[in-house]
Amino acid sequence: MSALRRFAGWNEWFSFLDIQIPHSSVPSSDKLAGLLRRFLRCDDLKGAALLKKIRSHFAIERLMTNNPHGIVLPSQGWARIRQSDDQNEGPGIQIAVGRANYQRRWSVEAHEVGHLFYATLLERASSVRHDHRLRSEEVERFCWRFAADLLCSWEERAKWDYEYINGLLTEKTCQSIETQESNNKLTFEHIREIARRRSISIRMVVALLDRHPLLSQLETGIAILRNMPNASTMRDEDLRVFMRARPSWGYLVQNQRAVKQGFVAARSVFEQGDNQKGVNLIESLRLRYRSTTAGVRWIIREVETNCAYTPVDVVGEGRYLLVVWNWPSLEARQNAVGSF
Repeated sequence: MSALRRFAGWNEWFSFLDIQIPHSSVPSSDKLAGLLRRFLRCDDLKGAALLKKIRSHFAIERLMTNNPHGIVLPSQGWARIRQSDDQNEGPGIQIAVGRANYQRRWSVEAHEVGHLFYATLLERASSVRHDHRLRSEEVERFCWRFAADLLCSWEERAKWDYEYINGLLTEKTCQSIETQESNNKLTFEHIREIARRRSISIRMVVALLDRHPLLSQLETGIAILRNMPNASTMRDEDLRVFMRARPSWGYLVQNQRAVKQGFVAARSVFEQGDNQKGVNLIESLRLRYRSTTAGVRWIIREVETNCAYTPVDVVGEGRYLLVVWNWPSLEARQNAVGSF
């Protein structure tokens, strides 16, 4: 029996799952998030209110500081389930979310909730006890997708066209964007406002925009650059591509050095720029395009384009650099400049 069945609210959830999905099935992250919303009858709730409802029903205690059960790094989290019925061992289920800003905390909390539900799904599917503390790359990806789908459903994201996101901005912000030396239609201000409206982190918005039709519509790409070691070797710390949001026809190489992909001015802006103040610079980016040639899947093309760099400081974590640039399709580039 799952350790979670001992705690209030979970038996009802298991019974609900038995009706909704076969034991051998592990649903996608968006389906799981939808099932949880339906179970709690909370389709109209978002952000803090939704997470409070989950904590209340499933008897979860949230921690935002370090404690004897483990060290909580800033904006990082963990989930803990008491393994016995001894009340002296403390609360049954705890989630730690670190000390980042409130939007980041909610993203981390939803991610940790995802670990609890993911372990439960695997246990139902295989009849083998699964540890919610497992942090494989596959599990982490599922739980971040679950967090995104829980806090911002696909039904909400489907509304994101240019008219919709532009309508989120105030008149003053729109006027400010018009004065910037940039022809980018999608800006940091749009991304920040989506994050604020949906009560999620800026980085989660970038994750949700990856392969979203909006980027293809606006011919735009987004990257988050961080000072970090190579993720494979854990050596050679440098400014690298940490996250990306791509149109349908191309991609940046994640984990690669920023300068190698053409972000030449990135280091200077990263070190000297002001928090959440954009800088527009022309760069020659080396982008991977989907090829139209038989037998060749991807080709590299240099694109001279405006890069809107915006440093973002995160409490306890330091700084990252968000970059938005124009990313025309290969067909559009060929029509503009002829054969190349």
